[in-house]
Amino acid sequence: MVEFREHTGKPTTSSSEACRFCGSRNGTELSAVGSVCSDADCQEYAKIACSKTHPCGHACGGVKNEEHCLPCLHGCDKNATTLKQDADDMCMICFTEALSAAPAIQVVSGFKCV
Repeated sequence: MVEFREHTGKPTTSSSEACRFCGSRNGTELSAVGSVCSDADCQEYAKIACSKTHPCGHACGGVKNEEHCLPCLHGCDKNATTLKQDADDMCMICFTEALSAAPAIQVVSGFKCV
């Protein structure tokens, strides 16, 4: 079964909204990197997450102090020709979580898994 979520194009900014990493609405508070719940994993992700916001209003899905931010993982930047996945796609390295479940990096093309 495939489930599609409605995308309004508007980022969530309220402290009562879902955690940016796990989607939980329990104990979620607004922090420097967006809404983050009290789960230990999400709190650890918040420590290494980029705190920048894209012009569209979505939080950067990358890591703190990165040289270049990731394009918006919600598909807002139609000029991001290098991005072939979105926030709901599974990580192509671990295949266990969506890209939005933790801070991510974009790997330069040309590398192959061995």
